Parts: sequence; C-alpha cells; structure tokens
Amino acid sequence: MLINCKHINEAINCIKLAAQVMAENCSLIFQPLSNIIVKLLIIIGFMVLIGFSLSSGDISSSTVGINFANPSDSTQTMSMTLGGVARSFDMLYDFSNSDLYLLWVEIFMMYWWLAMIIAVEQFTTIMTIMIWFFTQSGGNSLSNAVSSNFGKALGYALWYHFGSVLFGSFLVAFIWTLITAIIV
Repeated sequence: MLINCKHINEAINCIKLAAQVMAENCSLIFQPLSNIIVKLLIIIGFMVLIGFSLSSGDISSSTVGINFANPSDSTQTMSMTLGGVARSFDMLYDFSNSDLYLLWVEIFMMYWWLAMIIAVEQFTTIMTIMIWFFTQSGGNSLSNAVSSNFGKALGYALWYHFGSVLFGSFLVAFIWTLITAIIV
C-alpha cells in the first residue's frame, strides 16, 4: 500500500510540473493549432499540384452516357445537363513514364513536408520544455527565459538541428511513399 502511495504522489507531482510548464509557456498551447493550419495549407497546395499533374495525361477514350429522355441520342456532351436528363461522363487518361514519375515525386514531397512539420513541432515542444526546466533558478524560472523559450527552441531546431530533422523526415516520407505504392 505504501508503494502505491509513492507512485500516486509521483504522478501528482508530474501533473503539477506539467501544469507549471504550460502556465509559463503559453505558446505551447497555440502550437498545435498553428501546426494544423500549416499542414492543411501544405496538403491543399500539394493536392492542387497533384491535380494539375493528373490532368496532364492524354485522353485515350471518353464515353458519354445515354440520354434517358431520348435513348437513341447518345452523343450528348457534359455541358448539356438541363431538363433533368441523367448523363455520365468518363475519361481514360494515358500517362507517360515521366508523368508517373513526377506524380510519385510530388506525393513523396508532400509526405516529406508533412513529416518535416511534424518533426519540427515535436522538436520545438521538447526543446521548449527542456529550456524551461534548465533555466529555473531555485524553483522559480527566470523571467527573461520564459518569454523566449519557444523562440529559442525553434531557432535551435532550424539552425543547429535542421539537417537531422530533414534526414529523419526523409526516412519517414520514404516509408510513407512505399506504403502508398503498396496500397495503390
């Protein structure tokens, strides 16, 4: 029973310390929201780029559905959709090898950017807490260090450790691309 009380007290102290970190480093509260916005912008940008790449193929065949009002007239176009007439429109694209390689490179680059943003986010969170912990003086943190912990951590990530972040995110993106290739 005494051992359980010791573990419970350690857990309570850990939660108190985490609350103190969050109270003194308010930028950590907004970091996930800003990273979600950045990730969404990256995904939207790459989806537009991939959409342009997908539309660069040559049309090999196209079929247009039958006009249900007049089944003998099957030469309808997509622009003639008035009057409640149901139509379907399918196109087959032929892609050259260079188009397919470009598409896979774009998918890989999207994964690499996303992995890089995730890695920088994790690194800055860990480094912010580490800087906060090691700049405490007698249980009270230094006032000038608290305001710039996140900025220092981001600077360390981008100046001193960016190569490691890029290499790690490259490996993650490579694995994600392999998984995508296997699934597709």
